Amino acid sequence: PANELLAHEVSKYDQKVVLEALHNCIVHQDYTRSGRVVVIERADRLTLENEGGCFEGEPEYYVLRERVPRRYRNPFLAQAHDGTQHD
Repeated sequence: PANELLAHEVSKYDQKVVLEALHNCIVHQDYTRSGRVVVIERADRLTLENEGGCFEGEPEYYVLRERVPRRYRNPFLAQAHDGTQHD
């Protein structure tokens, strides 16, 4: 700011939005492809990419709340979700 010695840190992105996007990348990752979640920051946007897509159906189904996946793609997420450990 003008007339101040120290700069103030300002968040460029809403933390909740970024975390939701990151969670979606992790959940929808196709782990059989051995890919990574990639985060790319450009001057005007943040892009998150993964190897995969919606597990069952099209993204619109989930946005419109017409569909909920019946199973998890990643067994580790299933174990974390239900609190149990499977061998």
